[in-house]
Parts: sequence; structure tokens; C-alpha cells
Amino acid sequence: MNQKTYDIAIVGAGAAGLMAALPLAAYSREHFEEQPPVSVALIDRNKEAGRKLAKTGNGRCNFTNTSAPSAPYDTADEETLRAVLARVSPGEVREIFAQYGIESAEESAGRVYPTNTDAKGVRDLLEDGVGSEDVERVYGFAVKSIGLADGGIFRLTAENGDEILARNVILATGGKADPGSGSQGDGYAFARSLGHTVRPIHPALVRLRHDDPVLGPVKGVRVKGTVELYRDGERVDASYGEIQLNPGLLSGICVMDVSHGVYRTNEHAFDCVLTFDGNGPDGVPKQEIPARLLKAFTDALGEEAADEYLRQEKPYTVAVSGTQGWKEAQVTAGGVTLSEIDALTLESLRVPGLFFAGEILDATGPCGGYNLHWAWASGFLAGMSAMKRVIGDRNVLELQLREEEELAEEVVF
Repeated sequence: MNQKTYDIAIVGAGAAGLMAALPLAAYSREHFEEQPPVSVALIDRNKEAGRKLAKTGNGRCNFTNTSAPSAPYDTADEETLRAVLARVSPGEVREIFAQYGIESAEESAGRVYPTNTDAKGVRDLLEDGVGSEDVERVYGFAVKSIGLADGGIFRLTAENGDEILARNVILATGGKADPGSGSQGDGYAFARSLGHTVRPIHPALVRLRHDDPVLGPVKGVRVKGTVELYRDGERVDASYGEIQLNPGLLSGICVMDVSHGVYRTNEHAFDCVLTFDGNGPDGVPKQEIPARLLKAFTDALGEEAADEYLRQEKPYTVAVSGTQGWKEAQVTAGGVTLSEIDALTLESLRVPGLFFAGEILDATGPCGGYNLHWAWASGFLAGMSAMKRVIGDRNVLELQLREEEELAEEVVF
């Protein structure tokens, strides 16, 4: 393995890693006549970039949401999270994407989709923007450990023993959800080994399991209503939308949105309280009750009880036994604690030259483009900040949002 020392090594070529690489490549292209380029290694254990990104949003790629800055993310450090989101808006993400040929449009509930390509196309266009001359792609390099060598240089050692040296590292390894995409959760071990705290992780945006005798036989039913999640009798979260019912499973966007609150089911008791849309104050039904759902309640509880739950909006409690786990989870809840990260730069407050971006951090949004927005926002800030550290402009790191935006405009994408 080539033992040259890179200025920056980006570990993970998913959404956050690709976004971190974009300004680095752009800077090298723009200033190649003035000063040496920033040497960058984009590393991934897979043989290709953005495997998870290429299939997101059922292939359509809901890549941001207009309400992302104020959305209800799950995190232990709200202040840092909001500071990061305030620095890269959904509009700015759309502008960056447009510079790479990705046009977009806002759809219902603020969801933003590309209009001229799909998820795989988004991945390909961003990777093309990174290029191969300005950023060296080191794919198929499965990092096993990251340590500090003499002079504060990072040593990245692969499972096969190969090594990469770098002056700065951006950890954008993703989480543990969807292991088929290459997400192993190894970034958390790297963070811990470098002195960082990791808030306990668990699957999120995932279907919930139950053994309810009434809903047990119900299959293929979609019904509108409110889902409230309780942990040990205390209300944790709530969401409204279409509830999907299948044998032993609760799903639908509203269920997925509260699923981040389910963890360590051997230590806590969880309940989903379902309130199905029934009759309004004027007696007019808000929706047609699915026949299979009505039959299940009637057969198990009788007509009077069925009427109370399905037409009079009496809450129905379902004991939750767990989730469908990492294989089905879309994202990871928990992660590297944000209080140990500089909100302006995404640089570690414990290890100079170490940056974080994306799902590895303790920030989990609901369905609707919020988690990808976090990846873009944190990735862009981490990439820009690492670049500024390399070129020695430390004062720029402390500028306010306006100066940051002005500098970003100077970078030709």
C-alpha cells in the first residue's frame, strides 16, 4: 500500500462521505495553479460508493425536506444539532445538487425529490462530481482500526494489514442499519478508541413486532390514525398517518417515526396506543373502516367494543415486543455524542484533525428526507472545515453563517 500521507482521509463513501469530498475536489480544481491540491483518500469497504444511497426512498431518493431545520430529531444534544442544521439549509443543499446536474422539486409534506434522475443517478452524479483525479478512491479497503502515529498522524489499518496515513480524518462510516449495504457499525468502535463517547445505538425507522390477539390475524390492512409510543407507562412520542397492519407487525410511516423509542425490550415495557380515525363530531365517518379490521375486532371483542375502537375513537393498546432489527432498519438511533463535536466545524473537541459526519453521529430524524439532509449538512461542513484546516485558515473556522456561505459560493462546484 502506498505510504504517502494524505491531507485528508474520508472513511465511508456514502451520502455524508461523498458530500464531504465534493468541496475538497472543487477546491483542488479551482486553485491548482496557486497552491498544491489538498490530497484526499475516499475510503470504503465496498467496491462501490453509496450503496445505501443508491436505493434510498424506494429508489426515488427523497434527499431533503424543507422543514429539516426545525424537524423533531432524536438526540441527546439538541443545541449542537440545531446549530449544524442552521448552517446548511435545504435550499442550499438543492443548490449544490443543481450544480452537479440534479434538479429537484418539492412534493407533499416538504419532501424534495430529484426530477431528472433517481437514487442511483444521484449517487453517480455526486461521485462524478468528486472525480478521480482530485480525490483518490480507495474502495474495497475495510478499515479495521484507526490510531495516532508520531506527529499526530492518523494510521488507518485495513483488515488485510494494509495501511493509509492521513493528517486529518473524516469519519463518515454510517451506522449499523441495513448491513446488506455494508454498514457494519465499526465507526463507533473507531470513535471510542479515539476517546469519544457513543450514545447506545439501536435500530430506528423500522417495523415494530407485537403478539396482540386481536390484530394478530389482520393482514394487508391500511388505516389512518394516531400512534402513541409509551415506555414503562410514559409517553415517548406520537405520530399521525397511515398505520399498516400485518400478522405480528405494525408499520407505516407514522409507526416508523416513533420506532426510535423502542430499545432494550428486556429492560423496558413498550406499548403502542392506536387511535383509529372514526366518526367526526357530526357523526360522519372520517374514513371507511377496512372490512378485515372490523371483522377482527368484532370476532375477538364483540360488535359494541369494535364500534368503540373503530368508530368512536377509543384508544387501543398494543404491547410491543420489539423491532424487526438491523436488517430492516433504515437508520441507526444513537451514536457519537454531539456535545464532543464542534458545532461550527464538526471537528472533534478531543482529537485535533478528527471530524465526523452523517449517521455515525447521535442524530436521528423521522421519515421524509430528514436523515439524508443531516448527512449532506454534516458532510459538507466536515469537508469544508477539514479543507480549511489543511490550508491553515483557522480563523475562518470561527466565522458566522454569512461568512461561511460567502466562502462556499467561492468554491466552484
